[in-house]
Amino acid sequence: MSKPNFSKILQNLKPDLVIYDILQQWAERVANEQNIPTVKLLTSGATVFSYFTISLNKPGDVFPFPEIYLRKSEQVKMNDTLKCAKEIEKPDDGDRQAD
Repeated sequence: MSKPNFSKILQNLKPDLVIYDILQQWAERVANEQNIPTVKLLTSGATVFSYFTISLNKPGDVFPFPEIYLRKSEQVKMNDTLKCAKEIEKPDDGDRQAD
């Protein structure tokens, strides 16, 4: 898995900052364990971020802007993505790509 290797890389390189994205949530914990500040890079626009945030924090609620919606097939894909994101948040390595 990537987490132990990443930890060693950080120990060797001693970076001033770690920038991570949504697929490597565990990178924040590894960097914090070594007192390295982190920044999450979100490459999606504000609308997408807002839609996902409300969907995660208030499941079942209707998005407050009816002009912005997902078709049924898109909702299924989003739910699958959210399930994967929850698995990534688990305390293990979370590196699904390396499995």
